[in-house]
Amino acid sequence: MDPVSQSVDNDYTGNAFGIHIRVGRNNRKRCIASYGWILTSYLIAAGIVIPAVDFFSKVFGRKNFFIISILTFTIASMLCGMAKNIEFMILARIMQGFGGGGILPISQAIIIESFPKEKRGIAMSVFGMGVILAPIIGPVLGGWITDNWTWPWIFY
Repeated sequence: MDPVSQSVDNDYTGNAFGIHIRVGRNNRKRCIASYGWILTSYLIAAGIVIPAVDFFSKVFGRKNFFIISILTFTIASMLCGMAKNIEFMILARIMQGFGGGGILPISQAIIIESFPKEKRGIAMSVFGMGVILAPIIGPVLGGWITDNWTWPWIFY
């Protein structure tokens, strides 16, 4: 999974999931609180990992940590899709945040190291274009998926 795909995945899972999930029809207060935790848990976990990316890259090696981040994010996404209760969903989103938090910074470092100075601007522009388009495409794609199938499919 490349960083742009991960960014689109974050946007459509977060936005579409927030629109379409039904936690409990009889308990609206719990539904609102749970919705907040589902979205916030990912952001908190990613926020914890992002500052530590340099440390983990030095401990595990950049390539290994990048692979670990991708695998963690992918497995957590599958777990989110299989969640049968809100508590499991929140735990899976935390795991997803830990994986997702490492992908974006490392991918930018890889781009900078992979391209010569004269081509870095173009490479970062293409990368940035994907990151900018993700919040536009993500909610539309996620909404379409949840309208035509069910909400767990936004995680696969």
